[in-house]
Amino acid sequence: MLTDDRNPLDARVRYDAFISYRSATSRRAARKLQRALVALSKRHRREHPINLFLDTQSLVVGGLDDTIKAALEQSRTLIVLLARGTRDSPWVSVEIEHWLQHGGSLDRLFLVRHDPGLDLDWSATTQNFAHADDLPEALSNRFPQEQKWLDLSSSAFGTD
Repeated sequence: MLTDDRNPLDARVRYDAFISYRSATSRRAARKLQRALVALSKRHRREHPINLFLDTQSLVVGGLDDTIKAALEQSRTLIVLLARGTRDSPWVSVEIEHWLQHGGSLDRLFLVRHDPGLDLDWSATTQNFAHADDLPEALSNRFPQEQKWLDLSSSAFGTD
């Protein structure tokens, strides 16, 4: 795990990243991203391999369970996988909000698009994503300036 003695978050960090995704649209992409990050870590950080949290269980109706809450609170970064339909997940927005309310910050929140049909253009007029209605509610009007994101839609990640 990366450490920074100046950051009070380090005392409770267990995971380098929590991967948030909608299982119906992004399960396969989430697993591929996890494998790619671990492989990269093994090549470049052998002494401190990356530690990721990826929940592979389907969440049921109700609040976040204690395992998910703890993993979010113990994650240095949050990676949000985005595809058409991610907004329909009741969990992705809740995970984003919980992470931000428990020590997360926008500079450690990473958006990853793996669906070329999802438009992440930025509107300078509204200072929001041009099609914010297609994104998890927790991302709308969240960023003070254009949020950078990684596009994996043309890679092998694709959509489920």
